[in-house]
Amino acid sequence: FLSSEYNIKASNPDNDDTITIAVCSGLLGLTAMLLVYAWCNYNYRPIRAKNLTWTTLIYCATILWFIGNLVTNNHVRLVGVWSNCKLWVLWFRVLFVYVFATMTIVRFYALDRVFNQKKPFTRRSSLVSGAVVIAFNVTYCLVNQLISNSLTVEYIPDLEVCKITMAFRIAAISVQWVLWGACGVLIFRLRNIQSSFNEFRESVAIFLVIIGLLTETSVTNLYYEYYIFEKKRRIQKTYVDVVASVLVIWLFIGHPVYKSIFDRRNYEQTWLEKLAKDGP
Repeated sequence: FLSSEYNIKASNPDNDDTITIAVCSGLLGLTAMLLVYAWCNYNYRPIRAKNLTWTTLIYCATILWFIGNLVTNNHVRLVGVWSNCKLWVLWFRVLFVYVFATMTIVRFYALDRVFNQKKPFTRRSSLVSGAVVIAFNVTYCLVNQLISNSLTVEYIPDLEVCKITMAFRIAAISVQWVLWGACGVLIFRLRNIQSSFNEFRESVAIFLVIIGLLTETSVTNLYYEYYIFEKKRRIQKTYVDVVASVLVIWLFIGHPVYKSIFDRRNYEQTWLEKLAKDGP
């Protein structure tokens, strides 16, 4: 019925979806190992400078975003607990995409505060930023939770899928563009940070990854409205989300971790010498 009605090649979740879940879980597991290594070497100063707490929180948001994708992208049969569409789509997929973005903004804001505003990013600053992240994201989701399912996200029992309205998609994607636009402004402000932290080049790379992801997300959700029924497109969407999100983590801390393994003493010494010149 779906194939003829919407001119698509519809398919239910199958072994290819299971393989997708396994591969993506492996990528997330590999990234977890990176973070564990970083924490075990926290006293290595180039790693300590990378704000591991916020980077780890961003990684946690990535995991919960992926769990939300299992339902949103129709990789599992939506029966039983999986059929609670607003829980998985709104409170996991959408919420933690936003948490990922807002936490990344805070990470860049911390650099802007130190290097451009010449102010410390203290524990109090971190707690206040965390409170703002929580308040913004939870408020957005609560508002959408109170709106009728027929206008946002609803479960279709006959098809065992979550139907996401076009209005909800446009609103959710628009907020992402606004958030990452704000992130782009902060990155531009970081352009004069010197080489010891290497943050500007890393930030530009991260921004380009995210813009690519947002473009793909916009096209998939707005042009291929029924992509979740097409195995190739839903698998592609999940791979793109996971690869992009873990790549951001690797761009954050991959370089100092690599150097701590293969060029530990020389890199730290060079880093400290540059830091002395670059100091805020």
